[in-house]
Amino acid sequence: MNLATTPCILPRHAARVIRTAIIAALTVAPFIPAPAAHAECSNPGFAPATTFNLAPSNAGTLIAGSAFQDDASLVLPVVPFPLRFAGQTYTAASVSTNGVLQFGSGFMTNEFVNFPLPYSNFNAAIMAFWDDLVTTGSGGGIYTNTAGTSPNRTFEVRWQVASINDQNVPFSFSIYFFENPSQPDFVIAYNPAASALSRGSAATIGLQTSSTGPAQTFSIDQASITPGLNLQSTCRGTDFTYQGRLSNAGAPANGTFNLSFTYVDLLGAPLAPAI
Repeated sequence: MNLATTPCILPRHAARVIRTAIIAALTVAPFIPAPAAHAECSNPGFAPATTFNLAPSNAGTLIAGSAFQDDASLVLPVVPFPLRFAGQTYTAASVSTNGVLQFGSGFMTNEFVNFPLPYSNFNAAIMAFWDDLVTTGSGGGIYTNTAGTSPNRTFEVRWQVASINDQNVPFSFSIYFFENPSQPDFVIAYNPAASALSRGSAATIGLQTSSTGPAQTFSIDQASITPGLNLQSTCRGTDFTYQGRLSNAGAPANGTFNLSFTYVDLLGAPLAPAI
């Protein structure tokens, strides 16, 4: 296990017990689908896609050093076009065999125990399927594949893996990036097996824009992945908390009231139904 960047090394079962205790003490924000993505979005999220039907391909080039691994972190050898994420573009990224892609240069820390997001040991990252995974099976590894012609290329990063606790049940998932800015920043496509572990029962699925957030969690330790699921990048806008005091002709108002908020763009046009 590569835990050189952490202050101590714990057995897998002990680390998972600690992680479970942390999850029990925290409340993960509910998943709320958001409006469509755009290239300038600084607070990204994702929602089940309605216009995509992608699947992990069987094409691509194996990243050297990604096969027959447990807890490996690798730099993407090729990034064919700038990758869009959180209002930034990146020409470098790294991946771990444990289902995380981190944007920027250099190696990422390779954590085998999943935690709630944001997680301080990762920078801007997509946790496509953050769990303790291995690539030791036949065809196991992380693959990249570029398809199409500029300016409409797609770049796929595909994991062919198995859970360390169920190594005879392989499954796959991919992150697709799009060169054309009229397309979403990314789509995650899943091809789970029948087991709960391959559907996310011990995984964190989400993203964060920095080590301190913002972050969005699709699921944590829930078998939420269904065959053919596509998660499409979206733009969540700006999170806010409303505080106010209702009054009636200057006096405090008593009773029950319904408040309605509408998301609007800079020109005042509604972006989503009122909440």
